Amino acid sequence: MDLIPIPDRQAIRSVRSAKPIRSPYQAQGYLLEREPLEGGRTAACATYFLTGSECRFTCSFCDLWKYTINTQTPIGSLARQIESLHHILQSQGERFDWLKLYNASNFFDPYNVPIEDHAGIASACESASRLVVENHAKLTSSTQGLRWIRSFQQMLRPKLEIAMGLESIDPDAERLMNKLMRRSDFEAACDRLRECGIAVRVFVILQPPGTEPGKALDWCVKTCKYAFERGAERCSIIPARQGNGWIDRLEEQRLWAPPTLPLVESTLRAALENLSATGRIVSVDMWDWESLKGGCDRCRKILYDTMVEMNFEQRAIPREACPFCEPAENS
Repeated sequence: MDLIPIPDRQAIRSVRSAKPIRSPYQAQGYLLEREPLEGGRTAACATYFLTGSECRFTCSFCDLWKYTINTQTPIGSLARQIESLHHILQSQGERFDWLKLYNASNFFDPYNVPIEDHAGIASACESASRLVVENHAKLTSSTQGLRWIRSFQQMLRPKLEIAMGLESIDPDAERLMNKLMRRSDFEAACDRLRECGIAVRVFVILQPPGTEPGKALDWCVKTCKYAFERGAERCSIIPARQGNGWIDRLEEQRLWAPPTLPLVESTLRAALENLSATGRIVSVDMWDWESLKGGCDRCRKILYDTMVEMNFEQRAIPREACPFCEPAENS
């Protein structure tokens, strides 16, 4: 893995494809799903994919820049997008308890989410019992960032949860991330949020560049364990994916390969077996699972259904090996 040069902002951005033109007054869409809770319970959850300005950080593995605009988020635009999505769901008779606002960036960076909009956003989200937003750990642990977080929390009726990307604690992967964050930043962010009574969700990447494929499962489980030890309530495992330019170059040079569907299922199984005693929630993000390779036509649906059930049940569920492809996968 030492063959991969450490990337910087310029190297990562130089191999990007053209960014689609998006309106800051038009949301990307929404997703309705069930969030797993302890004891096999679930919460009805809506995720709103909002359009705003790009994250100030340029992580090497990230493709969320595709869903952003090149200028500062206009004041009032996010609240307008939220209200528009509310109207769509209400017209369809849909109900939810939890709401996630994902703006492909940082909620507590004024360039991405104007401070002037916090009150309006809080008011627009008052019907939810929990509100989840995303933020970089470096911004979460900063003195100014924490002031904005506390101020927003005081405006809210729902319980606030902040999702942060830890990605991996594999040193070889950390070397290539360009997250501009130390583990001490993540730990400080977790400490500050817990002190404020704010829930912590952590994003963990399976098989990022730098992690040896044969060790991807172990490092993913270790990263989830580390996050739980720092106070995270839940970890969402996200399979590393192609599409951001830099990571595609690595794949072309055979310096990285995306995780397979059987590996994703095995990783979730191992995480649940090893971390179930913590009482925390660990799940696999099933978004875009169709793009994952591996498995045959006979077992891909079985793999998917098994992961969905394990996400909800929060336990490893036995299944029979596929006689057509798994011997080859494991050879």
